[in-house]
Amino acid sequence: MVDLPPIRINEAFRYAAVSATYRRKADVELRDVEIFLTLAEELHFGRTAERLHITHARVSQVIKKQERTIGADLFYRTTAAYG
Repeated sequence: MVDLPPIRINEAFRYAAVSATYRRKADVELRDVEIFLTLAEELHFGRTAERLHITHARVSQVIKKQERTIGADLFYRTTAAYG
């Protein structure tokens, strides 16, 4: 049996708080994944919104949130209209 040093109450609370924070940051909503995958298929924010029956703004918010979490752009954006 290995003797471990006792953990003080303060350290236990701090560990629990830090663990909860990391869990929240790692949580990804299933709907957000669905939005990402649909956008990857459609490659168009408007069509993605229509297909999922949500607003264009919601698609944009979800993707921006995912990009902030990852720290990189997930899609190359352009304003060019296609014919």
